[in-house]
Amino acid sequence: MIKAMKIAVLASLMGAVLAPTAQAQSSAADAAAREAIRRQGEIQQLGKLLEQAKTGEATGNLLAASKLYEEAQKKVESVGLGAKGIDVERAATLEGLTRVRMALADQYATSGQLSEARKEVNRILVIAPNNITAREKLAEIDSGLAKLRGRMPTEETIDAVKGVADEKLQAATLVQDGKLFYEMARYDQAESKLRQALKIDPANRGASYYLVLVQEAKNKLQVTARDVTSRDAIKDVTKDWVAPTAHLDLTVPNPLANISPTNSYPDEIYTGPGRIRIHRLLHNLKFDRFPITGTAEGISLRELVNELHGAVVELDEAVNFLIDSNTGVLAQPSFGGQSGFGEDPNDPFPGGGFPTQEEESVDIGLEVQITIDPPLRHVSLFQVLEIMKELSNIPIGYSVKDYGIMFFHQPVEGPRLENRTYRVDPDTFIQGLQSVGVTYVSADAGMGGGGMGGRRGGRGGLIDI
Repeated sequence: MIKAMKIAVLASLMGAVLAPTAQAQSSAADAAAREAIRRQGEIQQLGKLLEQAKTGEATGNLLAASKLYEEAQKKVESVGLGAKGIDVERAATLEGLTRVRMALADQYATSGQLSEARKEVNRILVIAPNNITAREKLAEIDSGLAKLRGRMPTEETIDAVKGVADEKLQAATLVQDGKLFYEMARYDQAESKLRQALKIDPANRGASYYLVLVQEAKNKLQVTARDVTSRDAIKDVTKDWVAPTAHLDLTVPNPLANISPTNSYPDEIYTGPGRIRIHRLLHNLKFDRFPITGTAEGISLRELVNELHGAVVELDEAVNFLIDSNTGVLAQPSFGGQSGFGEDPNDPFPGGGFPTQEEESVDIGLEVQITIDPPLRHVSLFQVLEIMKELSNIPIGYSVKDYGIMFFHQPVEGPRLENRTYRVDPDTFIQGLQSVGVTYVSADAGMGGGGMGGRRGGRGGLIDI
């Protein structure tokens, strides 16, 4: 009994020891079987790649053939460089890869791309370090590169330029998109595309050109829309506005109006016959040379006016020239301002500044200096007067009167204001104002005559403007 128990225990111990060993042997056998299957598949694919590479090489597609030979080389390395049964495929792969890479190197070298040719030869030397032909070719390429050193960009720059070329191509495509949108009047989409193109390539002339066209087209649309809106508003105002017609019932609108027959009242104002004659002479009188005596260098206004008068007389015309010496006042600069509000009446320096200086009178006939050098040729009287205004050292102007041409000092701060008195019929004048939209006229407007005035015993009112 005891002996049987010992035999059972011993058998169980031996089974526990031998079981892992058997399992390990089984796993190793499975792995070896899988590896054999994988290698067999790689060898089959290797054969197909070699056939495709030879076909591409035969058709002259060296780049495609080189890629196929590279794939075949990877299959050889995957099966094992020293593996048995693939000696023919290994040799065919090495020979084909060397042959195609060398042919590509020759093409690159012929076209001047020595850097690319060097890369092809280096690839051959990686898989066949003892290839004498490849080493000789590499030495030849290095010699050529040494001669071009300093006359060609670096490889890094060439690689960077490749990216720039792609960006320019992308920008050109965006420009074509923007052009199409512009032609289809889709200006917002066109502007978006063109701005993207300029962001990628700021020097793109096509993008800048079409962007300007898009902006002009959009502005034109805005102007057209504004014009339509304005016309609609004017149409509504004209429709709702009815002008009063009470003044049409008057027998004589304004019996006191003295209208010259040379004018088309009421489009033009009254102009006396003297002014009409002088205005006509301003453009009809032509001087072959002015000044007649030669150049005028720093002469006074009075002397130049005398010269001008003599030139007019030589043309058998008569125009009076006058100089108003009472209007010449030069304003002196001051540091203080006068606001007129909230100031102390006892303050000797109003405005918080320094006392202002008194204005200085000037005789423009003597103190105005004009230089005309060289003399003027083939000019009209109007052109001479305008040139005298422009060349004067002190601002001057002129006014055409019924009796002649008056020169006067023209202040810089603005035109001179003058008073004019007109004799009108108050009733007619008020109704005329009402006809153009004035609904209220102050009683202090200077209209005399009282009551209905005018033609019922009262005299015409005097209005100062």
